[in-house]
Amino acid sequence: MFNNIFETDEERQKRLLQQTQPTKPMEQMSTREVLEYAWEQSEAKNKAMENQNQNTNFIMPPERKPRYAELNFDGEKLDWVENDQIKKSWPAMSGYPEYQNANATSIPDKGPLPQGDWNVYQKNLENFADLPPMKQKLSRWFLGTWPNGLESWGNHRIKLEPAENTNTFGRKNIYMHGGAEFGSRGCLDLEQNMDDFTEEYKKYGRDMLMRVKYPKKFW
Repeated sequence: MFNNIFETDEERQKRLLQQTQPTKPMEQMSTREVLEYAWEQSEAKNKAMENQNQNTNFIMPPERKPRYAELNFDGEKLDWVENDQIKKSWPAMSGYPEYQNANATSIPDKGPLPQGDWNVYQKNLENFADLPPMKQKLSRWFLGTWPNGLESWGNHRIKLEPAENTNTFGRKNIYMHGGAEFGSRGCLDLEQNMDDFTEEYKKYGRDMLMRVKYPKKFW
């Protein structure tokens, strides 16, 4: 006999259980017959559950794409780009005002950040608050590793490392940092926006690539 392919799960389970109904009243059955009947009932329930599971369509959750973001600096602003969309943007500058043009990128301590790709590593993030108290005090006298302290560097800074394809013109020790007001000798200065960037950067928790490319008006 062919089973009805259109029967519901409940109807199928009921049919399978009916197929195992005892042939005589329970009180007339021997102990062996009672045990065999109980075993048949258990097998029928298991088979019904198997059929129900096989006919259930499981919807797999969509695969989550790994988050990827990068930075773009054009001489006036720093853009956080994620999924080909600008998620955030901060005013930024690099170099002395009279040297803020692409032709001056080779001039040390004056020209802007050289064009190309720069690595922004999480390991290079430094916080002024992590300095020992004595070094914090020395910084006010333009001494130590944070000369002029919070005024020049802000609360956070990140040492930038050039990618292999980037011509640095021999320039070294270039940072992304904050400060009380815009002022740069070649670093990337976010002024007080560095705090907001750092918060976003920490949440992201991964190294980033920053692309530096100046528009025609900088030439």
